[in-house]
Amino acid sequence: MRVHKEKYKKAVEMLMQGKSYREIAKRLGLSISQISEIAKGLDLYVDLREERRKLGRKIRELKSQKERLEKEIAEKKEVMSALEECFERLSLVKRLTGKIYDNILEGKAEPLKSKAERDFYESELIKELTRRIEEFNKAYARLELEHYAEKLREVLGDPNQNPEQ
Repeated sequence: MRVHKEKYKKAVEMLMQGKSYREIAKRLGLSISQISEIAKGLDLYVDLREERRKLGRKIRELKSQKERLEKEIAEKKEVMSALEECFERLSLVKRLTGKIYDNILEGKAEPLKSKAERDFYESELIKELTRRIEEFNKAYARLELEHYAEKLREVLGDPNQNPEQ
């Protein structure tokens, strides 16, 4: 098919403006099939079936990606939940061990408010921790006494020592 360059340029311009094939053909004195051939070369139009297939593939791909991401989010939520639970337990341990230590040092027992606090306080872990704190305090008291006794010996002299030496 042969078309004059000026008519070709004008047809391209009119196609770009969105004019109909019939209107362009009438104005330029060309056939509708000639206008159709010019339009094919411009890549102005798309094959709807092919585009639909491409979109279908893209939709399936995005759905698969969405499912994978939802699974990852669910797994991360589980991890976050477990971490929050651990943090709550550690906070409780820290608070209760502080209370227990303070109570041991002051020789008083403060009532525990929640069931979780009571359960924790009664657990073997706390009993062991309490025992170790008591041992530490006794050892510290012995060291302090030994230190003061040594200072007294230095100041007053050791009564077990022979004064002639």
